[in-house]
Amino acid sequence: MKAGIQEAITGGIARMPYGAYRRGREALIRAGKAPAAQTADLKRIGSGRAERDARGGAITAIREGLYEYEYFNVCFLNNVISLCALAAGRRERAYVAIRTSGGENLWEEFFEQPFAFSEEEMARIGEAPGMAEKVGPAFPQWQDAIDPRTRRLYGGMYRRMIRYRPEVQAYLDEELAAVRAEAQGGKMLGVLCRGTDYTATRPKGHPRQPEAEAILARAEEAYRNGQYAGIYLATEDSRYDTAFRERFGDKIHVNRREYYDRAYREGGIRMIRDVHFDRERDDYRKGIEYLSSLHILSRCEGLIAGNCGGSQAAAFLNGGKYEECYFFDLGVY
Repeated sequence: MKAGIQEAITGGIARMPYGAYRRGREALIRAGKAPAAQTADLKRIGSGRAERDARGGAITAIREGLYEYEYFNVCFLNNVISLCALAAGRRERAYVAIRTSGGENLWEEFFEQPFAFSEEEMARIGEAPGMAEKVGPAFPQWQDAIDPRTRRLYGGMYRRMIRYRPEVQAYLDEELAAVRAEAQGGKMLGVLCRGTDYTATRPKGHPRQPEAEAILARAEEAYRNGQYAGIYLATEDSRYDTAFRERFGDKIHVNRREYYDRAYREGGIRMIRDVHFDRERDDYRKGIEYLSSLHILSRCEGLIAGNCGGSQAAAFLNGGKYEECYFFDLGVY
């Protein structure tokens, strides 16, 4: 199916009344065109039609995902959103109830529920049946961050499903304003560098990350040609902070965060999820610092990054507004 024809077909199906939409997507699946059906789903979600379909519908609870999540990460975010999208496609409203081993509702630590419920419904939410599925079909793959079309599609889904808690939104806005002030309001180039456990363990099937010199050179070229006032650097590894400051000096800006590499190297730790800092509510603070990084990256005018969960989420949150967006496409480990 040619791209232009597919866009017209999927767009048309996404705009149909619910019954016709379901028949149209099922016809695509029977014809062996499941990716086109998924595109129709994403377009319907991004337009807000899926939410309207689900208003007043049955309630289903998301109590499990692909993994037992103990802290916020992008896999958790994408997992939950994919299940919410699956529920909306069935005219159901999903209540996110994934809890950590400590009993915390991990979604509600940072976000409002994606769907609205009355006080009466909330009083009975514990009785809602759980979703049998652990992931929905609208779970982004690595290449979806590289393709501008799929970036926009998933951006629409993010826009509909993500609403920050007021105190989280206030924190994100404050951090963004501080970085913008340092750059005196000028254009910002966002750069994400993933190090520590990712580049050490090279997880099978995950995108290869660029070497430090390669991303420095690409960032320097973009900075020189794009008339940026500063570079926002997102990384968990202080060695990238040092390298970028040596190259760009006071043009480098960061948000409040703790770097992980020293504890990772000196503590004999294999995965950064096992790094803990001696402070109150450490898991929450690591989560909100990470969200702050994604938020600031998404509000920059340009993005240079290795392909990973963080850069993927930032690109989706940006919703196709970057003046330039470059992902290193180096295959997988």
